[in-house]
Amino acid sequence: MLDSTDFCSAGWYEFIAGLRGATGSIESTERYTGSSSITLANTAGGTTISGSVLWNEETFENNVAERRTYSQSFTFTGAVTVT
Repeated sequence: MLDSTDFCSAGWYEFIAGLRGATGSIESTERYTGSSSITLANTAGGTTISGSVLWNEETFENNVAERRTYSQSFTFTGAVTVT
């Protein structure tokens, strides 16, 4: 989305469609490292999304009663394949 706000916008932001892209995040008990591609699949069948990614942010929780949980976000770079 590209900002097209100008002096005729009556004080409101205006946007036009821009380049396509996708972002996402995952939460798991395993940390994904070193890979610049990802495939996300619905284990019950259905949609699979894959492509090259740049990892943005990572956080983790380490509770005494549970396994460590990783939360990671990413941005697809290039084409995204949806099957």
